[in-house]
Amino acid sequence: MPFSQIQFEEAGGDWAIGYYCNRILQEVAATRQDCVDRADYKASSLAWKFAILRQCLTYRVVDLVESTMTAWGAGKWLSAIVIGRSVLETVALVHYVETQARKHLDAKELEKLDQLAMREIYSAKAGDYLLDEKFVATNILSALERFDKAVPAVRQYYDTLSEYAHPNAKGHYLLYGKLDKNERSVNFSPEQTRARGTVRHVTSACLGIIWAQLSLANLDQIITEISATSGDATNSKVKA
Repeated sequence: MPFSQIQFEEAGGDWAIGYYCNRILQEVAATRQDCVDRADYKASSLAWKFAILRQCLTYRVVDLVESTMTAWGAGKWLSAIVIGRSVLETVALVHYVETQARKHLDAKELEKLDQLAMREIYSAKAGDYLLDEKFVATNILSALERFDKAVPAVRQYYDTLSEYAHPNAKGHYLLYGKLDKNERSVNFSPEQTRARGTVRHVTSACLGIIWAQLSLANLDQIITEISATSGDATNSKVKA
């Protein structure tokens, strides 16, 4: 469910931004595919792998942004912020994949391109989920630091959302409690007024869809260029 103009404005949000988030989300969602067919990438299995990765990242970022909007619209302020934090993490990874792919392609490092695609498709932290030692998941904080250099203040937004995502003062007492100094009591409620305190945080997260759109478009161009490049390097143990 996209942002509602009435609710967004009542919470003190700038509807021009809310509308823009809705529109870009719709545009990115329209680029999702039901199937990435190997037959469409006959000249390059490497391009096929990146096309798969592109769809993985697209489905995830669309799902997370939609969920952030839906949760906030339903008055689930904390849930919206926690999901919004995942939006920024995902956008940072999309940016990382795009920039690394461009670097390796320009240097004609096809084997490193293959390793990048395989790692990000099959990545895991450790344990039974780790299919290959080369597929260790990218450190998301490192990806955020890289993204922050391209979009200053992203790390600041992320750290703010993290304060709410963690079970500390912002994530429990200040979100649900209200001190009555006269009565010397604290009243708890997921009250509607919390919308004003969270709209700017949720907006900062959902704006990540704009940067995701740019990176995904750049990744599409990279896939096209890979398709035109001969000499695929596909020596990974696991085939996509």
